[in-house]
Amino acid sequence: MDKFLAKWKRKISKGDSMEPPSAKRRRISCEYGFRESFLNYLKKNANPRLLLKLMQVSKYFWFKEFPFFVVKDIRYENDQWQYRGLKRPLQCEMCSNLFHPIDIEKITKKLWIVESFPIRPDYNLFSTLVSKIAVCNITELVLYDDLSLSELKLLNVNEIKDAFFGGAIITQSNGDIVSVETILQLFPKAKNFCFDFYEAASFSFKPESTKNIIKALKKSRIQSFKLENIPETFDFEAFFEFMHQNPAKRYYLDFSTNISAQYSRELQAAVNNFIENHFEDYTTVLISFFDQDDDSYEKFEEACNRPF
Repeated sequence: MDKFLAKWKRKISKGDSMEPPSAKRRRISCEYGFRESFLNYLKKNANPRLLLKLMQVSKYFWFKEFPFFVVKDIRYENDQWQYRGLKRPLQCEMCSNLFHPIDIEKITKKLWIVESFPIRPDYNLFSTLVSKIAVCNITELVLYDDLSLSELKLLNVNEIKDAFFGGAIITQSNGDIVSVETILQLFPKAKNFCFDFYEAASFSFKPESTKNIIKALKKSRIQSFKLENIPETFDFEAFFEFMHQNPAKRYYLDFSTNISAQYSRELQAAVNNFIENHFEDYTTVLISFFDQDDDSYEKFEEACNRPF
């Protein structure tokens, strides 16, 4: 995107040669095989992604000024929206001084977001931004705020590589909570996935959900999988077996402090069995829970710190 924009700006600055309208129409018709009226319709009505492709293959579809406001990242910090442009030092990925304030209400062009869009809790501002977004090509999603399923799908879920849900609740149009296994399947290209069960999300987790998560993981590209505040309905025995059969992934399981003493004892026994029978030199697993014995946690912590 940034290379194309630089090339486009250099060429557009040279301007077009003077040409009579009738000659221009004949030339365009011969050159493209379509009437100029049809090409002009495409230029005015193509969706942003198609329009960019058209601009890349033909100068006819260029504008004197690029029709979108392209940013790498956009965020809400210190009571204001902030953005980073396309050019920034690679050695300083998230330096705060590279962000610039932007008045969302006053921008005249719609946003084209290229990389990341962290959505923090308590702001409830996502709906105010939706109408300002033309294209959302983000590859990293950090979500703390509750969204509807339809809003989530606006965030380029098919292309996202890193997805982090920090207690966010995703709901259907009827208000029902979307399960973690359903959310997981929305990210076919994700390599890193983290989901924090928080209040309502933990209540909606069913006994069969663990097997559904396993099915989704088997079909996914995920390399690192993390669950936090896991509720007692999680079938740890089934998931431990899956981890043993699929050691090429990194796993981090953090259980809720609200699990019962009985569940904690059963979980400790399963952890001890996993360490004794399935622990390998290449194991990259970290399991933590309330009342866990120090020895098992330290073994997992050492394993999780291995190069992956």
